[in-house]
Amino acid sequence: MRGAGRWGASLVIAATLVAGCHHQLPRLTAAGEHREVLNRVLRSKREPKGRSARAYAESLAALEQLDRARGVLARDFRKTGQIASLVALADLEAANGLDGVAAVHYSRISTLDGQVLNGRADVCRLLQRRAARFLAQEEGLAADQDMRRAAALCPPKAGDARVLTADDGAALDRGLMQRARAAAEQQAREQRTQVGCEDRRCEPGTKSTRARAL
Repeated sequence: MRGAGRWGASLVIAATLVAGCHHQLPRLTAAGEHREVLNRVLRSKREPKGRSARAYAESLAALEQLDRARGVLARDFRKTGQIASLVALADLEAANGLDGVAAVHYSRISTLDGQVLNGRADVCRLLQRRAARFLAQEEGLAADQDMRRAAALCPPKAGDARVLTADDGAALDRGLMQRARAAAEQQAREQRTQVGCEDRRCEPGTKSTRARAL
């Protein structure tokens, strides 16, 4: 019994040391001690969680280990469910030119929590850039969905009926929003009027669908 008690006490001490080591990571990262952050995590043999995981990822990114940093943040979100880690992942991707995956993650964040990205003009513009690409590919419904997300995060000022664009310094490109909505309505109409397939043959129901078939 006495031996079991000593073993249990040793486990508690070890867990405390690991937690204490990780507890210091945010402070070390803020101080630019990125190598020390990596060394502490390596010595602990356990990956940090939550705020400490985000600090660890920031240090990895500072040492140009972007893929490892992304992996840390993705795993932390899966394990802890902390949206802050998913936000950090999307921010890291956007900062490094990975706009496509960043937009996917920002979209997921806005679905999980409609408040956390409120007022983020950078996120709104990123979603709008993706909406513009969807429009260029004649994907009106997808473009409209992105514009609706952007409008929810960066709503236009009350009473402002002008069609503002990004060139005017607006966070929300209302001209793009109108074009996306019109394209979405057209795509929805085309989908409703398409004739079903029989014997592996489809008869496109509109000029647009016939052109795409050609």
